[in-house]
Amino acid sequence: MRPDVLTQKIMHALATGNWVGGRSGVSQLLDRTTYLAALSHMRRVTSPLVRSQPHFEARESAPYSMGEALSKRDARRAELWLGKERISDD
Repeated sequence: MRPDVLTQKIMHALATGNWVGGRSGVSQLLDRTTYLAALSHMRRVTSPLVRSQPHFEARESAPYSMGEALSKRDARRAELWLGKERISDD
């Protein structure tokens, strides 16, 4: 595949929100009117995770993820963070 074709397809998908595989609405402009608006906007990310997955709570509430789903290798670190917070709350 030529690089210019790939670049063109990515730019079109980001501009329209229409992706390969029938997915739509995956991209949107980040609201940067104020710092708090940007933080609020980033926290509204829709995660593809389901509650039945292992370590769901750790992936959902890790503060350093800034609204992004954690990768599998970071799930254990988040679980340890949650344990530390639970211990310090007692």
